[in-house]
Amino acid sequence: VDALFALYITMKDHPNLKINIEGHICCLTNTSHDGYDYDAQEWRLSENRARAVYDYLVSKGIDKSRMRYEGFGLRKPKRWPERSLADENSNRRVEIRILEK
Repeated sequence: VDALFALYITMKDHPNLKINIEGHICCLTNTSHDGYDYDAQEWRLSENRARAVYDYLVSKGIDKSRMRYEGFGLRKPKRWPERSLADENSNRRVEIRILEK
């Protein structure tokens, strides 16, 4: 089962659950900017990652009022400094934070 579908099922099965969808990036240094999203051609990569999850859930019928999303850029790395591809991959992510159960 893919992670997005599992999240959808969880949201569907728990109608009181509210979440924050949090996007993160890797691979930049000395910048306060977000990463560049080549598809959207804008400097909002982490936000766009989170928004893609949000949009998927909305398209499946999950009420918008149960979710919010935000991009953190590099502000919350799991690994720093990034010394390997594994470090980069762990920072390149979307996390789900439960706001209400």
